[in-house]
Amino acid sequence: MADLRRRHRRKFSRNPETNSIDNLGSNEEYHRLREEDDCMESFEQEEETASDCGCFGAPAGRCAEPGCGRTNCASCHAHCGGSQNQAPEGCGMPVCGRHRYYFTMPDGRNLPFCRDCYGRLVRRNRWRLVARTFVDFDANHTESRHG
Repeated sequence: MADLRRRHRRKFSRNPETNSIDNLGSNEEYHRLREEDDCMESFEQEEETASDCGCFGAPAGRCAEPGCGRTNCASCHAHCGGSQNQAPEGCGMPVCGRHRYYFTMPDGRNLPFCRDCYGRLVRRNRWRLVARTFVDFDANHTESRHG
């Protein structure tokens, strides 16, 4: 017998970077009468699609790196400079696992950063190391001349 009622629910999200539509899952429901005893029969199918991070959790956000736009679940979603207790060195934009670069801060925290902020931190640390080397060299050099 033909279906009495059929419902399709799709959940999707538009990706602003690639201008495509991401399927986030669907739900289908069928209701029909059985021929044997004219009883109502219902079927429900639910499809879950994994986020781009590979998890089946609810999507929490998109990567903001230019050209990416990947969706992340709540446990994999991170922001540049850390999601909680944001470091002032980070810009705060959401980043996916592919565009996340970890940097160990002087206080020991290992925080995720975007490519630009990570590069800025690495360059700043290199310049500090160079400056410290010259200061140490100058201090040792003046001590040896005066000693």
